[in-house]
Amino acid sequence: MKKASTNQHKRYGWAVSLSLIVTFGLGALWAYEQRHTLAIDIANELLSDYQIDVTHIDGLSMGLHLITVDTIEFRARQSPDIQTIQNLELQFDAFDLISGNIKSLTADQVNFSVSWPGGDGDIRSEINTINIACQSAQHCSGSAQLLMDISAFDAVDTPFRSSPARVSSAVDFRYAEGRLSLSLPAGLQTSLDNISCGDFQFEQIELLTRQHWQLEVYFTSQSFSLSADSTNVSFNISGAANAQTSISNISVLCSALDSCDIQSHVDITLDSFQLQNPELTLTGLGVVSDVTLQYRGSTLAVILPADLKVFLEAGSYSDYRVEQLDIVSQEAWQLSVDLGARNASVATKSTMIKLPVLRTRADTDTPSLSGMTIHVQALTAFMDFPANQTLPWLQQLSASAKLEASQIYTTLAPYNFWPYQWSTQLQWSNADQLQIKLDAKHAGQSLLSINLDHSVSALRGAASFKLEALSFSPDGAHLSSYLSPLPVDADLLEGTISLEGNVGWHADPDAMIWQPEGQLQVDLQALAGFVDEIVFSGLSASSRWTLRTDGTLASQSAFPLSIREIDPGIPLFNVQSLVSVDTASGLIHLQTPNADVFGGTVSADRIDIFLPRENRTDELGETFEIAINAIDIAQVVSLSAYEQVSATGIISGVLPVRFKGLKPVIEAGQLSASQQGGSIRYDQGGTGSGNQNLDLVYQALEHYQYDTLSAGVDFDEEGELTLALQMQGQSPNVGQGQRINLNLNITDNIPALLQSLQAADNMAERLQDMLE
Repeated sequence: MKKASTNQHKRYGWAVSLSLIVTFGLGALWAYEQRHTLAIDIANELLSDYQIDVTHIDGLSMGLHLITVDTIEFRARQSPDIQTIQNLELQFDAFDLISGNIKSLTADQVNFSVSWPGGDGDIRSEINTINIACQSAQHCSGSAQLLMDISAFDAVDTPFRSSPARVSSAVDFRYAEGRLSLSLPAGLQTSLDNISCGDFQFEQIELLTRQHWQLEVYFTSQSFSLSADSTNVSFNISGAANAQTSISNISVLCSALDSCDIQSHVDITLDSFQLQNPELTLTGLGVVSDVTLQYRGSTLAVILPADLKVFLEAGSYSDYRVEQLDIVSQEAWQLSVDLGARNASVATKSTMIKLPVLRTRADTDTPSLSGMTIHVQALTAFMDFPANQTLPWLQQLSASAKLEASQIYTTLAPYNFWPYQWSTQLQWSNADQLQIKLDAKHAGQSLLSINLDHSVSALRGAASFKLEALSFSPDGAHLSSYLSPLPVDADLLEGTISLEGNVGWHADPDAMIWQPEGQLQVDLQALAGFVDEIVFSGLSASSRWTLRTDGTLASQSAFPLSIREIDPGIPLFNVQSLVSVDTASGLIHLQTPNADVFGGTVSADRIDIFLPRENRTDELGETFEIAINAIDIAQVVSLSAYEQVSATGIISGVLPVRFKGLKPVIEAGQLSASQQGGSIRYDQGGTGSGNQNLDLVYQALEHYQYDTLSAGVDFDEEGELTLALQMQGQSPNVGQGQRINLNLNITDNIPALLQSLQAADNMAERLQDMLE
């Protein structure tokens, strides 16, 4: 039986062996046919910790020491983009492979692409001539040639656009136990045809590194970090010359691909730059700052810490040119962009901006030169750029700022603004509302406050303002201390001025003609000063004014005006009147004006003065009468212009006056002496005229006592005064007391007389006498 079994075994053993061979062959055939699937499963198991899935393998060939793959396709689990590796070759020893060691890994090409978040476009990279050698699975080194193409980028519904870009560089790398070292040698090149933001467009941008980049990347299953040594980057932009960027102390820490912190130091210099659309020119630009970038999900935050420095030798935009611009921040700037929520914000607290030279172009009609220092004490801004929105960018912005401007000068106005500090609070909200609060100080003293609100959509706004009481004193501040130089030869040396009011404005959307309207209160208290050679003291008035839509002003009612003393060459005292003003008609209406002069008074029921206007002729206006009452002749002739004459008497009368422009004209005025009469003494100097009749008159006037005196008065627009005197009396020097009637015509130029009187008395002394 035993022998039979043996024979039976021999008889059927070949069949078993054949079955095993066939089974093994079929298994091997199945394994060969399924090699791609098995390879995908094995690769996914090995790469599971790295969140990478292999989706396709093609052209897999395996040998004892060599594995080749024509194509491998894979993707990151958080991305839909498929990446590819072409012509992969892996060399190994069978026993070393079991422990994870390979001799080398090469590939002709690796292609991968990444879609832009929040916009149209993607990054497509090509890595060529890859060579990797590994001592173990945790120790590898190699090199490759990187070529990266960035497609045209269009951030949806934002002003950001860019054309395709290309980056190329050789790369050396080393990997050891979770640490990847990358070395990018000098010569890394990047080119970009154009990039734009709204109206700003940059063209033909090329970047070239002049020093190598050394990157250190640390991988864990959930995070990685990166650091790099300093580098120097030069970049060429169409219209730019000698652009240099120095980046140092680069540090990156990411807990995930969408959560990273980046820090570096940036130093940018630019010799010159010119942009055509819009027209922008920069010369001598320098920027120095540490930079921190924080990326969280779809939000990118850029932080520029304190000590940001920006210097611009010169720059021009449109019709404006700046020179020696210097910006230094004392607090951090932070810019955040949320591509998911589609908004951006910026904030800072303290930045000094020195703008010593701001010009308008010399070929304009009114070239100007200005300068100032601006302290940005606080600034916040927020802007939405929602999808499918076509609103202007200003209507998607909200912002607030607190600024202080000082060291201001300008040729736009002929005044010295240097002692002033202007504090401004700005608020732009609801895509429509502008609010401005302005406070002006002079040498630390609060001077002017303005509060303004304006609606852009309604084309309507309003403002209130208040000028704090300005007090003047001879030994302290004058008006010229606050406003210098004054537009006329004038100043205020004593008294107080205060002003407040409100104004509104609106515009017709079709005509876009702004129409203001408002109210104004002006208070003048006991002012003393001078205008040209006219000195005055004790000027007081309180008035309310209306601003009309055509821009003209009118007093709301007649207001009282009083002047204790005014001296245009002839001293007037206790000047009083009710005053009404209408700039539309150019009318100044004086109601019951009166003044004390030469011991008597001058007065009128009303006086209407029309200011000069282009469409107004110099025709004579309506006649009004000035009443002269009890003028002391002795005080009149005591003026220095009449040193040869002395006289006594009291005169009164009426002068009919009409204005031709601003020039008074008197026709047929009448003056007469009081019944008490008076005397006249005239010293001709003791020489005769050669005319017997005239000598007789001079002899009588040496001591003439009149009973009656009357005078016809005429005064023309050139200032010539004519007095037709008629006197009756006697002279002890002529005719032994017989009566003598004299008819005399006297002429004098009053403007010249007043000028001579002003010149005879020092203006400062006259004003000092008033103030005492």
